[in-house]
Amino acid sequence: MGESWEGTRAAIAADLFRYGGARGMGGLWRTMRREPGLRLMVYKRLAVWSRRDFLPLYGVFRYLFGALCRRCCVEMCVNMRVGVGIYISHCHGITLHGESVLGDNVNISQNVTLGQANRGGHMGVPTIGSRVYVGPGAVVAGKVAVGSNVLISANSLVTRDVPDNAVVLGVPAQVVSDKGAAGYVEHMV
Repeated sequence: MGESWEGTRAAIAADLFRYGGARGMGGLWRTMRREPGLRLMVYKRLAVWSRRDFLPLYGVFRYLFGALCRRCCVEMCVNMRVGVGIYISHCHGITLHGESVLGDNVNISQNVTLGQANRGGHMGVPTIGSRVYVGPGAVVAGKVAVGSNVLISANSLVTRDVPDNAVVLGVPAQVVSDKGAAGYVEHMV
């Protein structure tokens, strides 16, 4: 479990690019200072890499990741499977179940929950596709497959599978459009 150094660098570069097209080490330091969401992903990725390839640094990155999670009220497992180009716009009040999966170029807003359902036909955790925007306060609960290029509107409750290119809205969430996340997910890799 873990990535190579080249894979980790590429994933961090993809995450950085999502924040306004920033690039390079100078862009990384400037953006990390002002964007706790990027800092969270960098610490997560470095913890996963160091556990596999450079164990002495694992404790440092694991500590930084955990401290930032506590400071920002984020529940996220360092081992959670995430794609590249993750953008966390307002890093506060986010709960991501450790077994849920995020695809590439996913936007996570504040107060989002990806949670587990413990009974019924959708027992399990969500899988989120690529190029997905999850709006503020949205909840995706249970073994739900969210397709690619999907927009989940603010305060929506998603408890059923969502097809590609959908816009979902409401409690429970209903498909209201097939225009997808165009205009919401920018600076993709």
